[in-house]
Amino acid sequence: MRKLIFYIVSAVLWFACFALVIVVWLEYLGGYDVAKRLLRNKPPVLLIHHSSYFGKPLAINPYRQASIQYLHPFYMFSLPWKPRAIEHASSAVFTLNDLGFRQSHMNGAQQKAVILGGSAAFGAHATTDNFTLASALNKLQDSYEFHNFGVPSWNSHQEMVVFTKLPFDPDYVVAFTGSNDFTIALRHCSQGKDFPAGTPDSFAYLADMTDDIRATKNLDLSSYLFPQTTKKLRRLAVKAKSERLLSDCTSRIQEAVRAFLSNQSVVRDLAVARGARFLLVLQPHLHFLQNRQTQEHKLRMMFYETVMQSPLCRKATCVDFSRIFAGVSPLEIGEVPEQPNKAIFTDRVHLTDNGFSRVADLLVKEIEKNSPDGDASTD
Repeated sequence: MRKLIFYIVSAVLWFACFALVIVVWLEYLGGYDVAKRLLRNKPPVLLIHHSSYFGKPLAINPYRQASIQYLHPFYMFSLPWKPRAIEHASSAVFTLNDLGFRQSHMNGAQQKAVILGGSAAFGAHATTDNFTLASALNKLQDSYEFHNFGVPSWNSHQEMVVFTKLPFDPDYVVAFTGSNDFTIALRHCSQGKDFPAGTPDSFAYLADMTDDIRATKNLDLSSYLFPQTTKKLRRLAVKAKSERLLSDCTSRIQEAVRAFLSNQSVVRDLAVARGARFLLVLQPHLHFLQNRQTQEHKLRMMFYETVMQSPLCRKATCVDFSRIFAGVSPLEIGEVPEQPNKAIFTDRVHLTDNGFSRVADLLVKEIEKNSPDGDASTD
């Protein structure tokens, strides 16, 4: 019996030592890179910066800096807002102003306008500042000068907060939005996170760190010693859990719609009180054009349809751009890898320069209809 126990304990110890060696190799000796090279069985996905979209193939995604979420005293997170960080993030593709928001081509119009939203409003994947939605609108008309207050991953709660912090009173407000509120709510639901509707992106990371921000930080030894392995194991656990919970997310998405409409109503009421016009635009999304019958697609459709049938959209101007590119070809850059600028989408939700230009063409018409004199002067 003692020999059996000895053999079992020895086997467990040898297995633990072997596992530790493997993890150290993966973490610190390039093991994950080797594994990635060996496991590349899938057809390669065309990354936009590896194509000729930005003029020539690039080694690094020029929007990598824009994906960093900087802790912010008002918005929870934002683009860089400290001078040194702003300077470091700015590049030939995108530049930020002193407040940490994206620069736009300006038309010099006396009346000021703002665009609120997430990464699509920010202009993620536009080749330069001159081809974002705000810039495209400024080129097409000269009644309003649009300023870009979109930030990647922001939802309507953060759009509402930034509207109260604007450095000027706008004459026109366009919320180009919708996708992030749905996506974040679905992610939190699928992860089993019981957060209030309208909780911003990445709050889960903060919540996992601590519930008491004044408390002494507890050291997570596994995350400190083996960050990549810990992160991958947590992702696997979340993925397994999300597959079980997705079908139960209907009520959570309904709560997310109500939060979205509440936030947009606050923006609309504040805008009107200040004498400004308000336009809510539900942004285009590739999923609506692909006839998908997944649970996610059905929930996304429910979100958009509920918004358009809401009291807000009966008293304010709302337009649904989710399917405006139905029948258009090519849709994705993967369809025309040699001529990526002919496509509309760079991925499910982000647009090419061509996509931004087409959206702006349609948006100008809506702005004309919703302007005080019924006409926004076009160039």
